[in-house]
Amino acid sequence: MSYASLCSGTFKSGTSKAKKTAAGNWRLRSMRTLVEVMLVLNQKCQFKALLHYYCPVETIDNEQEGELADVATLLTNVSTFSQVTSFVHAIVKKVIPLAMFGSTDNRAVILRAMTRFIRLRKFETVPLQYVLQGFKLSECMWLQDPQLGQEGSSVRHTPPTASDKQHEILREFVYWLFDGFLMPLLQAAFYVTDSSYQRNKVFYYRHGLWRIITRSAVNSIQGSMFIKMDPDEVATCNKVYSKVRFLPKTNDLRPIINLRRKTPRLVSGGLAIGYKSMNQRLNNAFLILAYERSRQMASSSAMGMSDMFNRLKQVKEKLVGTTSKSELPRLYMVKVDIKKSFDSINQENLLAIIDRTLKEDKYIIYRHSKVMPANGRMMKRFYPKAIAPSEMPSFLEFAHGQAEISKHAVLVDKVVHTNESKEVVVKLIKDHVQENIVKFGRHFYKQTTGIPQGSVLSPSLCRFFYDEMEKNVLSHLTQSDDSALVRLADDFLFISRREDKATEFLRIMSQGHPEFGCFINDHKTVTNFAVSLGGGQLVEQSQGNGMNMN
Repeated sequence: MSYASLCSGTFKSGTSKAKKTAAGNWRLRSMRTLVEVMLVLNQKCQFKALLHYYCPVETIDNEQEGELADVATLLTNVSTFSQVTSFVHAIVKKVIPLAMFGSTDNRAVILRAMTRFIRLRKFETVPLQYVLQGFKLSECMWLQDPQLGQEGSSVRHTPPTASDKQHEILREFVYWLFDGFLMPLLQAAFYVTDSSYQRNKVFYYRHGLWRIITRSAVNSIQGSMFIKMDPDEVATCNKVYSKVRFLPKTNDLRPIINLRRKTPRLVSGGLAIGYKSMNQRLNNAFLILAYERSRQMASSSAMGMSDMFNRLKQVKEKLVGTTSKSELPRLYMVKVDIKKSFDSINQENLLAIIDRTLKEDKYIIYRHSKVMPANGRMMKRFYPKAIAPSEMPSFLEFAHGQAEISKHAVLVDKVVHTNESKEVVVKLIKDHVQENIVKFGRHFYKQTTGIPQGSVLSPSLCRFFYDEMEKNVLSHLTQSDDSALVRLADDFLFISRREDKATEFLRIMSQGHPEFGCFINDHKTVTNFAVSLGGGQLVEQSQGNGMNMN
């Protein structure tokens, strides 16, 4: 039920049928009066004054001074959950008539649910059953039949059908409170976002403050990572572009480019909408890079947390073996983090690495589907894969290979195969890396350094790039029997039985490697033994003597 329709169409006096409907529906007549009161209260409510009172931010009062502050300081001015909750509660009490809730107790029930809603983490939800827990429908007089209990009336109790209708309307009213009132209120007052350091925790920034923060962030990356495109270049450019959003970090912002949505194209005279998303266009290139990675020799790079666990097991077997617990060797560990790893990658070096990585002149993309039972239903999944033409198996050979891992499933050959040449794939990756155009506000920017974050290719490109750096700079340490390296994205973990090798690894990584754009975050460097960098700078030492490798 839409409350806009309650205020308009339902009550318009057009035909006699409309009059009869309005006259017969006493619930709508009761609600109409309350909605009219709410609209008056809404016009009188001082939203901006209440926002300033409950969620004050000094920098917004003087945007010129705010722009002079650094981003790290501005990010600390986030509105707390308590401030946002107090603001919302004040608005609800001033705008929504108490009669809509029926009583102060019922209003307290709804406000409690709104408090929980504001504190939700990303992807969490509030069940409607929770919202209505403790809500007394009998106190909502606008839902009650006015003839109920009156002297001379034949209506003595609420019939089951009428009771069901009351609950249905109440649920729709409460749904509107959250979807049609609370969410637009929060969106109008705050920029709501997650962050890169608090996982799925949600942060509320006043819009004025967020404009200052993002303006400072754009100014900081303009010229170093992005260049602003002039209007003439935009008018003649025939490229797709993406929109960028900024994700708060501890002391900075991370630009995240949305490459999963359909991409508009910059064309002369306007924008043509409806192209495939960039990630869809890059999917075959992703499959080919995954295939080439599977053909390479063992790499220290882990594909995810589960792969990280498997690699640590391999490290244990290599460095500890079957040694008894009483004779476990002392292990020296160094953990380093690359500073702005995605943003500092040299594009020319990366493209040269990718060109050398693709060994075949042509690749075949073949697809099969798998039909299997799942929770009493049939589930169908599609599995695309890239392979060299010389290794292309027949479907029967492929099915035999899948027999052990695809039990209780039917494999279906999709028959149609796609051929991709190396030349086309390299050009596609080159355009993606060097012609990455983003729009922020009303302006367009072209990325000149690093690779787009948010791309399906970004993790693979990052792995190939740092594989090359590892081979050129660290191979004398990682290929020995007494040391091992495990890497997850831009985090390096070096483990050795020798303290001098662990110290050497730290020294090499600390000195930086400009040819790879590789510089570590000193404040994120951790060891499990006492060591100092050049100049006597101490490195943070973790608690305990090391990792339990049992």
